[in-house]
Amino acid sequence: MESKVEPFYYKPALEVRAFAVKEKFYRLLEEGLVDESNLRGRVLDIGVGYGGSYTVLRQFSDDVTGIEPQGEFAEGLICNGIVPADKLSRKSPLGYLESQHDGTFDFISGLLLSKEHYMQLQKLYKASLSKLKVGGQLLFTFDRSVMPKNYVISLTEILNEGDDKVLPSLLELKGFGQDDIALMATKSH
Repeated sequence: MESKVEPFYYKPALEVRAFAVKEKFYRLLEEGLVDESNLRGRVLDIGVGYGGSYTVLRQFSDDVTGIEPQGEFAEGLICNGIVPADKLSRKSPLGYLESQHDGTFDFISGLLLSKEHYMQLQKLYKASLSKLKVGGQLLFTFDRSVMPKNYVISLTEILNEGDDKVLPSLLELKGFGQDDIALMATKSH
């Protein structure tokens, strides 16, 4: 008899991550940096990983789509009921965004984007902005301790490129086990 091997999944990582993400979102809401109505609309979670951010975003909206191109994580998310199969894309973030219509999402989240995303940051940022509805928001975060300084500089350059349809900001989110650099933007018109 052949036994089925369950996909990799680490439940404590989900629980810790969900707690940290929830605290950060509530802080952003409290400070008026994130509009709660956007969280309650159509949401995209880039790089679902263990599912912590997806789990928290689902507490706000019934319409959350996740992107997780890493097969091992994607299988674990589906098998453990974290993300329904029809709400999880295994495409690359850029591939998924290219398949969507402009003005589709109210909120796009990419928390703790990985080093692979750094290389495509400008493309990912621009593609994400085009998929936001007017008034929609984007939040990308990066672990400051592992992000090379030249990428912090590239974040600043992205903000300085200027687009009168976007209100961008760069800030630090401290605490909860790490310091993140956050790139936020609101599509104004």
